[in-house]
Amino acid sequence: MGAFVCQVSDTDWSISRVRGIYGNRKNKPDSTTPLRLQDQLSVIRDLIAVRPGDLIFFHVIGKEFGISGLHGPYTPSSDPYFDNSPIWKNQKEVFPFRFLFKPYPGYEAICDADMSVRVSDIYQAIEALQIWSLATLENERNIERRAVRKIAFTDAQTILNIFLREFRVNSQIASLSVPSPVPANIIPMRTQVSNVGRYENAVKALLMDKLADSHPSLTALFPNYVDFMNETFVAPTTRKLMDILVISTINEGNYHYYIVEAKNSNFKLGELRQLMLYIDLFRQRAVFHPSKDKISACALAAKFAPDTENFRNMHNTLSPYDPVILIEYKTTNQAKDAVFAELPVATSPPQNPSISPIPWGTPSPIKDIIANVTSGLPCCPNNGYFSRNISKQPTNNSFIIEEKNKLTSQTISLCYAFIWDKVFSISTFHSFLKILYEEVAPLTSYNFRAINPVIISSGYEPLTLNYIATYNDLSVRRPILVYDW
Repeated sequence: MGAFVCQVSDTDWSISRVRGIYGNRKNKPDSTTPLRLQDQLSVIRDLIAVRPGDLIFFHVIGKEFGISGLHGPYTPSSDPYFDNSPIWKNQKEVFPFRFLFKPYPGYEAICDADMSVRVSDIYQAIEALQIWSLATLENERNIERRAVRKIAFTDAQTILNIFLREFRVNSQIASLSVPSPVPANIIPMRTQVSNVGRYENAVKALLMDKLADSHPSLTALFPNYVDFMNETFVAPTTRKLMDILVISTINEGNYHYYIVEAKNSNFKLGELRQLMLYIDLFRQRAVFHPSKDKISACALAAKFAPDTENFRNMHNTLSPYDPVILIEYKTTNQAKDAVFAELPVATSPPQNPSISPIPWGTPSPIKDIIANVTSGLPCCPNNGYFSRNISKQPTNNSFIIEEKNKLTSQTISLCYAFIWDKVFSISTFHSFLKILYEEVAPLTSYNFRAINPVIISSGYEPLTLNYIATYNDLSVRRPILVYDW
């Protein structure tokens, strides 16, 4: 089951509620001129995953009567469809992208009373972190105007509880609804998708449609997925939108989050930078539990640059955390459909190391760190503003060094040093990352920008150096400093 919040004016709501029909625009606001095709596809993208059994709330905007609020709960009684027959009083727009709806089973009395909850009640729940997939009900400047928002089903249940809290049994009965029948010659909304491969919204609409239908290709990509949503804020303060977020269950109470970034054609290596930033931002959200949840970076495109494939191969070999998944789509049916599949891993040719370790300068880095941590080290020289001390030693060959503001004694950052007296191999890199993710990162609430990672080794496998070089280039984290001794 899914959940949606759909925006409608109070004038149109008086008709929509009685007839049980919701429609979204095809034309520009207050105009008979159609939206650009890519903008029509964004409307389709937001609506196409609606299915009977979903939980629907309507955000009724007070234009004529001056009162705004959330109305519901309702559920669709049809799949989304296209119909340009006139329903509403608007002379310039027929709102042809539609679905039928009825009261959500068991909550008919609330719908019969046309009860609403205040928008401020929803915002209070958002501020209290009781709702995470919805940051605002308003349309913001510089962000695509959207009348339909898919939200987490758990958030919809929170909103439903607010309705129950505010409902009074003696509420007056509003005009009863007379649900409209499903049109005889229904035109499924998916038939309105076109130009796949040209417009990102087209391929995103198809992905949402197939997710709603639990298409076998997507259950293979996202095993045991239970929810999904599109154009969701990666973090409330960044105002950056994830293209699609898919949520799977690992076991009871544990989830695997897949952040999908879609591109029209060729996914270049540099475009992974934004996806990796989203991974780090989402990890810091209250909904994500790093000790038990997982997260993956999914790049969706028609093709991938060779260095993108190479990085995927290196990353998934060297890092047991945050796997990168490349999802390839191939257009079918004259660019009106597509098939989705994970891009197979191909053997990458060996490469010469693209980064040169910095000489440490002494034969005993462990003794150096213990003896000179307060005065300064090659990896963290003394700039006069910091005081340093070893706060923790997870293993005999690793150190977590606190860097504090000398004037306030507040911790500013951590230096994480890992020393190895053999060749630094793939398995050694796994050990380095395990300490970074499980012991160092929790100390900064998983803010990797506050961690300075350092590796000091007597030698390196070429693959390890190549990965670190690309990682440092793509990541928004502090670069991994590499020393030789």
